[in-house]
Amino acid sequence: MSDNLVRPQANFIIQKGIKDEQVFHLGLALRSELQAGNPSGPLYADLISRALIAHLTTRYAAHTTATQLHQGGLTRRTLRQITDYFQSYLAEPITLRQLAELVQLNPYHLARAFKQSTGLTPHQYLADLRLERAKYLLLQTDQPIAQIALQVGYSGQNHFSAFFRKHTFMTPGTFRKLQ
Repeated sequence: MSDNLVRPQANFIIQKGIKDEQVFHLGLALRSELQAGNPSGPLYADLISRALIAHLTTRYAAHTTATQLHQGGLTRRTLRQITDYFQSYLAEPITLRQLAELVQLNPYHLARAFKQSTGLTPHQYLADLRLERAKYLLLQTDQPIAQIALQVGYSGQNHFSAFFRKHTFMTPGTFRKLQ
């Protein structure tokens, strides 16, 4: 893999009953182009496809990150160790010192290398994971919000609700009702 490679990653939340005019029109344009035998050439169909992907990712992605690998960042193995640890202990308080001990690096160096590798600090990355897991649980389960708060690492519903509102501009209850 070359340096400075950007690999976008997105997880989508399944949403039922949504009518999206832009998806509809881009889909029609793509279908028409393909049914006509691609008269505008492959670039046109590729551009429509990319516009559709960009719209879907921007509008419906639960979590989008761009993992950038730079010289001096973390190795893939080390980055995987840390992200797996985050997933395994999402509900637990996680410190930079714990992560540094896990991968046997200096905490300061780990924080810098993690940000260089992912574009986010370890704290920001963990907060994003917790938010996306909370969104999933709100949509896919009937668990009380207080229980979801504990499952994603918050000490209580009030702290979780304040964080959720700050990042989504709505309360967890409102988010659940809108979906």
